[in-house]
Amino acid sequence: WSIYSSVFAPTGSWKEGRIANMGKNRWGLDLGGAFTMGNFKRGRELSGVLGFTLNGDNEDTDYESGTEMHIEMVYKQHLPSGWSGGLVGYYNKQLSADSGAPAVLGDFKGEVAGIGPELGYQFKVGERSVGLSLRWYSEFAAEKRVEGDAVFLTLSLPLTVESRADSFSE
Repeated sequence: WSIYSSVFAPTGSWKEGRIANMGKNRWGLDLGGAFTMGNFKRGRELSGVLGFTLNGDNEDTDYESGTEMHIEMVYKQHLPSGWSGGLVGYYNKQLSADSGAPAVLGDFKGEVAGIGPELGYQFKVGERSVGLSLRWYSEFAAEKRVEGDAVFLTLSLPLTVESRADSFSE
C-alpha cells in the first residue's frame, strides 16, 4: 500500500488561440493511494491506483478546470527473463464543473475509459533496478471529451539504493 502526491506546474509552450498547446498553463495537485498484490512465486501481479486531481486556474484565460477522479489497474505476468506482459486499464471522470469566463460549453464534466496491453522489462544498471514499460490504451465510453488511443513509454529508476546491511542496522 502507498499514498502519493504530485504537483503539476504551468510549464510548456502555451498561447491563447493556438490550436494545440503543449502545456496546460495552470497548477495542479494529484493526490491518491495505490496497492500491489502479487504471487511472486508464479510472477503474477495486480496493482491499482485511485487518485484525485485538483486543477488550478489558467490566469491568462480566467478558466478553471474541475476536479477529476482517476482509477488505474494493471494485471501482469512477470517472467524470469525480466520481461513482463499484461493488461492495463483506466477510468477518468471529472467530478466538479469547469468555471470561468470562457466556459461556453457548459460544465464540461467529461469521462472516459481505456484498456490495452502492457509490455515491461526490468534490468540492472550498476546496483539499481531499472524498469521500462510500454502501454497502449484504446479509449471508449467518452462523454464530453475526445476519444482515441494513447501510448506511454515509462522509465522507472530509484533515486537511492539501500544496501541490505544498512537496512538491518540498529
